[in-house]
Amino acid sequence: MAKFFIPAAETPEQAESIYLAIVQFNQVDLPDQRIEGISWTESGEAVEFAVGKPFPASYGIGHEPVMAILEAGSTFLVCSASRGGLWGQPVVVQGRSDLSVARFS
Repeated sequence: MAKFFIPAAETPEQAESIYLAIVQFNQVDLPDQRIEGISWTESGEAVEFAVGKPFPASYGIGHEPVMAILEAGSTFLVCSASRGGLWGQPVVVQGRSDLSVARFS
């Protein structure tokens, strides 16, 4: 488990402020634990979203890093600057039986 961070945040306080803004922008409850990454297998291929890493190429978002992953019930909202971070809609991942969730320490 890694320590919580937000890409490009220069201090833990700035990371916290950005995270809270993303939570508020997406209108979800503030979670007890922060998600570092989610992964599953789709059509025989591994799919992974992880904070700080670029979106998978198959999502056509370019090289933007994942800023935050929010849990909203059985759904996960994957946010980058242009997808749920500063504007736009996040990538929505429905809960799956084979979904693995890694949480920050």
